[in-house]
Amino acid sequence: MKRKINIPDYTKNLKYLEKENFFSDQIVNNSRSMVSIINRNYLYEKVNSTFCSAHKGVRESFIGKSLGDVWGPAVFQNKIKQNIDLCFTGKTVKYEASFNTPKSGKRYFEVVFRPVQVNKGEVTHLLAETFDISDLKQSEKAAVEMKKEFRKMETNFENRLLQAQRLETIGVLAGGIAHDFNNILATISGYAEMLRDDLTKGSLSYGKTGKILSAVYKARSLTNQILTFSRQVEQEKISVSVYEILKETIGFVKSATPSDITIKAEIPKVNPNVFADPTQLFRVFLNLMTNAIQSMEGKAGTLTVNLDVVDGKLIKQIIDKDIVADEYTLLTFRDTGTGMDQSLVQRIFEPFYTTREVGKGTGLGLSVVHGIVSEMEGKILVSSKENEGSVFSVYLPVSRDYSNSKVDKERRKK
Repeated sequence: MKRKINIPDYTKNLKYLEKENFFSDQIVNNSRSMVSIINRNYLYEKVNSTFCSAHKGVRESFIGKSLGDVWGPAVFQNKIKQNIDLCFTGKTVKYEASFNTPKSGKRYFEVVFRPVQVNKGEVTHLLAETFDISDLKQSEKAAVEMKKEFRKMETNFENRLLQAQRLETIGVLAGGIAHDFNNILATISGYAEMLRDDLTKGSLSYGKTGKILSAVYKARSLTNQILTFSRQVEQEKISVSVYEILKETIGFVKSATPSDITIKAEIPKVNPNVFADPTQLFRVFLNLMTNAIQSMEGKAGTLTVNLDVVDGKLIKQIIDKDIVADEYTLLTFRDTGTGMDQSLVQRIFEPFYTTREVGKGTGLGLSVVHGIVSEMEGKILVSSKENEGSVFSVYLPVSRDYSNSKVDKERRKK
């Protein structure tokens, strides 16, 4: 009886291997990353479809080609070779680099080299996967820039808050001192007036009491400025034309301005009204213009004054406070003076702080301006650079009467 010998069906095994290779190729070729097999001579033995697409070529044109031919000799030597050599020692290598491809130009890639052992114990090839991470890099860069911007805004808000708190504290202190000082001045002026009544007109002592009273009045004027800064003085507010008061101030300042300084008024045909004490508003404009002219002393310069009306919602972030009107008047005073560094800018509204020589300024001008603008529920901001001049921006809420009349006019037009 003959024994039956089982002969392996090599045809089935071959078909299985072909099927397995087909699916493997499908997986590799449909990968979004560039995949290739590289031998010890730095030659490509296999590349996938993504690799061919990135380099605008067919698969056969890359097989047997060196990495130096595909990526360029300099890129191969400086970015690729050392990582390949490390992989051939049996280590998986991962790194990031920027490469130029014919299809997309300069892009950022993450490259992974994995050792392949054809003969056991010896690394004869490596599997290279190159992932395009350009979009991720751009997102990371945008995130870093956004973080810097947020940090800058946060620092700016912190500085504004600290300045507001400092000004409020100084205001309370200054207001209390000013009230007490006014009481002392009232006593001095009272006794001086009674003394003058007892003296003969024209006498030497009568004249001396007059000088005492004159000094008291000047001191009282200073205390009133301090009280204005600390917002402890009631102001008689009415709806006033910003245009008219600004025009009046410019005319007043021009008459006393040195000939080498030019005042440019860029005022459009808008005439917004604000709720303010006309005298105090004149004082704001006068102080800001005088301050600008003083910063240009000794050299030719230009003071540019602008008036505009802006939407309240658009400036909410700029003024960093709740808006109290649908529209705001924006007045800008731009000079070409000496400018200031940031340490000066942060202290510019503090009372008694001045950069001018002793005897040439009290340091109350800008602090009073700040107090008046704050009392009007407005905002004053300053930006400046050394040797580049300064810009003072004053935001004042437009009075409701003006806003309503503007709305009525728009309705009548329709």
